[in-house]
Amino acid sequence: MASGRPDFYYSMVVNGKYGSDYIPVAVDSLGDLMAIINGKYGSGYVPVGVDASGNLIAVMKGTFGAALKTVAVDTDGLLLTNISRQGLAYLKVMPVYGQCLLGSTTGAAITPGDYQDVLTITGQGAILNSYMQAFSFPSTGTFSFRFLVDGVEAYKIGGTHQSLAGYYYVPEDIFPWTIFEPVTGWYRIVTPPNIVFNSSIKFQAKWGGTGNLSVDVQAIYSLVPP
Repeated sequence: MASGRPDFYYSMVVNGKYGSDYIPVAVDSLGDLMAIINGKYGSGYVPVGVDASGNLIAVMKGTFGAALKTVAVDTDGLLLTNISRQGLAYLKVMPVYGQCLLGSTTGAAITPGDYQDVLTITGQGAILNSYMQAFSFPSTGTFSFRFLVDGVEAYKIGGTHQSLAGYYYVPEDIFPWTIFEPVTGWYRIVTPPNIVFNSSIKFQAKWGGTGNLSVDVQAIYSLVPP
């Protein structure tokens, strides 16, 4: 017949050998083993630390020549790596973004004055393709498009619309006009793909005539997954 505690679980004392002696192994109130783990450092032994949840605390080191260097981590405990040498002639990197998203503003009324926001995209990612266009000019006047990447002006282009009297523009960078109709007043630029931003990108327009200028922006973009 089994013997032991009233619920017939076996009771025992587990001993561990230390030198020539045997010492009882400790347990907590739930019966879980309690231990002090030591690591060898030089000729001695040093206790291994744990945090309040019992997770091991460690300072990792790597050999650099004849010295030991501490392995760095960020605030989340993730390893920071700087690849300085490898067997490959070059490192292949594939950028990874999330799904394609569409941002658009139709018929934004740009009043005479300084640059005004037409479309703002926030986050970290890249513009895959986009365009800005102005149409239905209410009068003769100067106008300009630009976009800001992370708060810094990256590109602008502008000119003068002269109603029924022809058109000229003064490009200030490398993006061409893809549509320009001076008589009807319709001007469009298309941005190249893969304009990368870390916090935001703003599409802006400025109008120097009278009345309100109508501006559209459409952008296909992708954000880095969190």
